[in-house]
Amino acid sequence: MGAAKIVVLVLISTWFTAQAAETPVSSPGGAMAPAQINPRVHCTPPEYPRESIQLGETGSVVLNMLIDVDGAVLETKVFSSSGYPRLDEATVAALGKCRFIPKLGDGQPEQSWSYIKFTWKLVDDAEQFLARIDRRFPCDMPEYPVASFRLGESGIVTLVLQVDVDGSVSDAKIMASSGYQRLDEAAKSSLRKCHYLPKQVNGQPEKSWARMKYIWRLMN
Repeated sequence: MGAAKIVVLVLISTWFTAQAAETPVSSPGGAMAPAQINPRVHCTPPEYPRESIQLGETGSVVLNMLIDVDGAVLETKVFSSSGYPRLDEATVAALGKCRFIPKLGDGQPEQSWSYIKFTWKLVDDAEQFLARIDRRFPCDMPEYPVASFRLGESGIVTLVLQVDVDGSVSDAKIMASSGYQRLDEAAKSSLRKCHYLPKQVNGQPEKSWARMKYIWRLMN
């Protein structure tokens, strides 16, 4: 794949605000307002398909969504494709499970069509920095999965962590697999709970992506 890349998922319509899409959006009901994700309800962002990462697929998807009075998504249509069916389908599958703020009519929520834009982007190694654990906070190292230990599984997993200004991790991705899903998930689950030293820009902490390798090794 050439230089290693990490995944950054950019949700143009955020938890609190929504921006207009770059292309006109239409629906069965005519003009639409941008969809706003309900910040009080957890919404899991789409996971970058592994095949798309390997092939370098990127792009923006614009969805038309029929939002019910309770904020649930009743119907989703791809208005503008990213150019890759895998990315489009992953966007529909994930965002269709989220809850949105319904449109109000005379002060009451009503069913309506809205739109949302989601951008899939790959970021080069140059935009990362190496993660350093903040030793002022407890950090439990990953425990070897029992099944992996019995089967002799070992390897190196590379993670990319989104480190917030306070050092906590808001997102974690597997950049390079150890070759064993159990080891990958154990490393991600444990290391995302640790605190890290945030990146400094002009003397101020800044939210950014950091890279970390974890080695699973069985001693003879």
